[in-house]
Amino acid sequence: MVCTLGVRLALHPLARAAVRGERVRARLAPHMSELQRKHGGDPERLRRELGELRAKEGASPVAGCLPMLLQLPVFFAMYHAFTGDDALLGHTLLGAPLGGRWFGVLSGGGVLGAPGLVYAGLFVLVGLVATWTYVRTRRIAAEAAEAAVARGSSARGRRVAA
Repeated sequence: MVCTLGVRLALHPLARAAVRGERVRARLAPHMSELQRKHGGDPERLRRELGELRAKEGASPVAGCLPMLLQLPVFFAMYHAFTGDDALLGHTLLGAPLGGRWFGVLSGGGVLGAPGLVYAGLFVLVGLVATWTYVRTRRIAAEAAEAAVARGSSARGRRVAA
């Protein structure tokens, strides 16, 4: 677990860059859809306009993907190191074998045995993290949509006034 935390801390700058790229992409999404609506029949013009929009905003089409892709080799190496080492898989975590599987643990001691409780705790922890991430992402997306609507309505108001 300490090794995983260390790797996550080392890769944190890449994760932050990916989040920043996604935020820029989300901020530009309404403008991009407007350009696609206007220039959908002319792919060359659409490509040029999208390129100008990205250049003006300092965005890249792969801004959110590239940092995530750079993390993949590290995670592949960690997976190989942890699953290929029989000495590591022979150890236990609070009584649950690291090389074990959920159904194997159930047959050995049941759900209320020490290994079963460890697995249940890990399932609950994963569920909580997934729920927190889902709720947070939905909230951020709703805020971005509200901001885009507010920007769009204020721009329409200026055009009407002009």
